[in-house]
Amino acid sequence: MAYMLLVSAAIAKCDFGIKIGENISDKFEGQYGIANKIAEEENIPEEENIYVENNGIQFIYFDANEICNTSSLKDIEIEFTVLYDELASIRMTAINDEKNIPTKKFTLMKYAKSNYGDFDTGFDPETFNDFYHWRKNKSLVIYSRTINKDNIWDEEIYITNDRYEEAINLALSGEIEIKNSNE
Repeated sequence: MAYMLLVSAAIAKCDFGIKIGENISDKFEGQYGIANKIAEEENIPEEENIYVENNGIQFIYFDANEICNTSSLKDIEIEFTVLYDELASIRMTAINDEKNIPTKKFTLMKYAKSNYGDFDTGFDPETFNDFYHWRKNKSLVIYSRTINKDNIWDEEIYITNDRYEEAINLALSGEIEIKNSNE
């Protein structure tokens, strides 16, 4: 019975405290030290700082255990992409080094399968080097697990919706300038 509870807790869905499209400052003002976590670092040259280049886009980073109020997401980081104070996407990333501990524990793979749906990882899940996506009710979830040139796993879950998917891609590619919809 205790084992069953441990497994359930390890893959329980995270309550991010906010939904895609909601105003980030309404939800997190004064919490989690949010102002200190926005990716506007002073030591980044202006031409390389994506926040400066793409005015209106912010990246905010959290430890998954902190935001999800759990201890089962060790070595997982959460990135919120914000467009003019609206949450546009959520990215959960395994913080791997050459040992690939989070990926070897299948933390994000189990999370994706239990919360978004099962998918075929082949004969040996340890060698799964691919991605899988789910589209439902105008939302998009992508689970990706690929090995990079340094033999380190890049593993993440990306969550957005139809409205923000295109806007983020166009803004980051430089094809459009983001305008504040509130102006």
